[in-house]
Amino acid sequence: MLKITFLLFCFVALSFSSNVTFSQNHKKKSPKKHVLNPNQNKWLYLGQKVVSDRLDHDVIKVTAKKGNFKSIYITVKGSSVDFHKVVVVFANGSTQKIKMRKTIPSGGQTRAIDLNGKDRFIKEIRFWYDANVYRKRKNKQKTFVRVWGKM
Repeated sequence: MLKITFLLFCFVALSFSSNVTFSQNHKKKSPKKHVLNPNQNKWLYLGQKVVSDRLDHDVIKVTAKKGNFKSIYITVKGSSVDFHKVVVVFANGSTQKIKMRKTIPSGGQTRAIDLNGKDRFIKEIRFWYDANVYRKRKNKQKTFVRVWGKM
């Protein structure tokens, strides 16, 4: 009778420990939002502008010696910014127009934007926007638009 009790105890103990191990290894993982990280995949900082609270146009100058870029992305810090259009001007004079009728929230960013062509040395990046700086922020902190590039 002791052998049967001992075997039954061992069986229960093993089945309990395997259920605990199974449940720990098979927890549901929440989907993560993909965020471009400037420290990964050699994203280089190209420049920034402090944006104002009105429909405006600004230019970020980029020196051609920074490199031949495959893609860019834009980040916003401070307040949300309503982008209307972005134009990338290359060193050879050609341009690439990027339609961006999109609001990027503070702390947000665009997707990686692929650049067309072979000669992609960026001279400047022009953007048209409407920032929500003073309308939504009582402390009137500055809002920054930053551009990153990947070779």
